[in-house]
Amino acid sequence: TLVCMVVFSLGLYKILFSSDRSIYLIMLLGLVFGTLFSTLSSFFEVLIDPDEFMVIQGRMFASFDNIAFDVLILAYIINFLSFIWIFRYMKFLDPLNLGKDLAI
Repeated sequence: TLVCMVVFSLGLYKILFSSDRSIYLIMLLGLVFGTLFSTLSSFFEVLIDPDEFMVIQGRMFASFDNIAFDVLILAYIINFLSFIWIFRYMKFLDPLNLGKDLAI
């Protein structure tokens, strides 16, 4: 599913940002797609059995009871390496370090 999400997001990025599109069009598309997916979700909630919905809802929301520790360790490593990279370039990323003329 991760590969599908990455491919879909890259395709969506290429479609929306390949040419010079207005930010208002992109925001409008975000609102339309958000409303569409919310409505579809509500529609499927009405269609399925309430017991099945409770099972699905329980699996969809984050829980601290069933943490995948291998993914958690990987997330810690990625966050730690990102922190080291950002800390190394902090003097370039800090706008206050530029001086008063360039920061304003």
